[in-house]
Amino acid sequence: STGTYALQFTCVQPDYHTQLDSVLLLRKGQQLFLLPDFPKLTGQLLARSKETVVLVRIPAQSLAPGRYTVTLCGGRTAKTWEFTVR
Repeated sequence: STGTYALQFTCVQPDYHTQLDSVLLLRKGQQLFLLPDFPKLTGQLLARSKETVVLVRIPAQSLAPGRYTVTLCGGRTAKTWEFTVR
């Protein structure tokens, strides 16, 4: 398969002193874990918004056919959903 799988979600920061830098994608078998990284901004800088829309693209050839569970790990909560690769 060619192309990418797209996962889109919104992250909400606790305050204006952090900003999304990156999202780490970890895989263990059929489980995928997304870990957003929100480092503190330096000096007097403030983020423009507490919400950030994130789009993660996964190369289609990296996932074999099967059922996968995705866990989005947040600072206070985690969200989990499933999808099937055919």
